[in-house]
Amino acid sequence: MLALKRTTFQVEGFISLSGASSNVFDIINLQLSQSGISDQLVLRAREIMLSLLSNQNVKEVPDTLLSIFHPKVQPDLSSWLEYTPLEEFKKVEIPTLIIHGDKDSQVPVQESKSLGMYASQYFLVENMNHLGKEIYSDEENRRSYFDLRISISPELISLCREFILEKR
Repeated sequence: MLALKRTTFQVEGFISLSGASSNVFDIINLQLSQSGISDQLVLRAREIMLSLLSNQNVKEVPDTLLSIFHPKVQPDLSSWLEYTPLEEFKKVEIPTLIIHGDKDSQVPVQESKSLGMYASQYFLVENMNHLGKEIYSDEENRRSYFDLRISISPELISLCREFILEKR
């Protein structure tokens, strides 16, 4: 969404897949608190995010949190923490399509529903996870993150295709 402000190209539509409406700080807090990691690590993650909000990179990150707070991604995460997607989405003045899967284990469906209130179109796709893959079990959801044989949801492809072709 932020790129829409900076582009010189004429953009005719915007598609959001599994998008959150809340600030990433809140989303990461929610994900970590539901992940089963220790309360101590959840608190450490909050400390790291507060440092990043102050534009202070963190050199020592616990191994368990490296996938989120690796020093190489901290500058990007720091700039992302400044925004609340819903507030930015309200500023979008072109047609928008919001698509979210009902099996998304990373971003709660309510997040995209909040965006959907301001979208041209909103779809909740049955049996689709955060990656846009069609899954039918928790085990398949876990495998979908590394198993290329698990396909993208045909409904996702169809919805995107229709939206794009409408704009031609």
